[in-house]
Amino acid sequence: MKKLVAVVLAGLMVFSLAACGGGDSKETEAKKETEAKTEADTEKAETQEAAAPEKKDSYSVGITIQDLSNATWATQVNTITEKCEELGWTVTAVQHDNDAQKCITQIENFTNSGCDFIFIQSSAAEAIKDAVKAAQDKGICVIGTGVALDFADMNYTNDNYDAGYRCGKAIGEWANETFGEDHELIVAQFLYDEIVEVTQRTDGQLDGLKEVHPKFQVVANAHPTDSATAMTETENVLTAHPEIEVIFNWGDSMALGSLEAVRSMKREGENMAIVSVDGTDEAVAEIAAGSSLIMSCSLGGPEEQGIQQFDMLQAYLAGTNEDHYYSPNITIDRSNAKDYVK
Repeated sequence: MKKLVAVVLAGLMVFSLAACGGGDSKETEAKKETEAKTEADTEKAETQEAAAPEKKDSYSVGITIQDLSNATWATQVNTITEKCEELGWTVTAVQHDNDAQKCITQIENFTNSGCDFIFIQSSAAEAIKDAVKAAQDKGICVIGTGVALDFADMNYTNDNYDAGYRCGKAIGEWANETFGEDHELIVAQFLYDEIVEVTQRTDGQLDGLKEVHPKFQVVANAHPTDSATAMTETENVLTAHPEIEVIFNWGDSMALGSLEAVRSMKREGENMAIVSVDGTDEAVAEIAAGSSLIMSCSLGGPEEQGIQQFDMLQAYLAGTNEDHYYSPNITIDRSNAKDYVK
């Protein structure tokens, strides 16, 4: 009997010790997790602080984009410049004309001149990678704008597929109202295959149209890059295909060029619709006036985009920046355009 009691007591002691040990283990594990998280947060903060340029009274900003005559890009650049100059900062903006070597030379010039920030809008990621790395090695913050760069310190882009999808839906609704659901819509679509973000927009346009008005035929494509080339291309496609009822543009500069061509060819009216992406002041005014430009997907407006990108610089200096920022998508059509007219 004594042996049995002793065995039971020994078992209870082992169970008790095991239970205590389990509690200690959980508590220790939780403590380790908390410490690890604190350490990670501290390390991130220290990394951001170390990456940021040294605090000084004035900073220098370089901007290289494809085309400064593009209304959307030009407005963004002008807004960034105005906000920087209010603080006594200097800004230099240049265009690379979609020439990778020219862009590389511009990045190198910005690096050698001692810029603190460089905005880059380029689809030639691999080609410019080494030049960007050289800039970053000198402590320069590099921002990919419009087109994301995997190796940039920050990026500012848009959900381009959604922007295009909204255009497609707008055309589908217009076609149903104007011609009826059984009408086969005749479409021209302007593309720009060299920039993936533009391809995302144009893919979204056709998908949005398919959902709302699946009976359509794309009879012409063109590749304009600005208002002037869009005007020429629109004249060409309408001459070759006078039956065209819709023109999809990937940006407002092109849409305004298409609109001018449509007017000059006496094609503006209820049976012609143009849609686009950007939401520039000029495009919004045309939509509000009831022109053949019936819709544009605003990305918050180019002026607001410029402010957002300037705010990214401020966040970077404060060590509170994010890696990727996105502009908003807002459908602007005849129902609400007057609310956005300046």
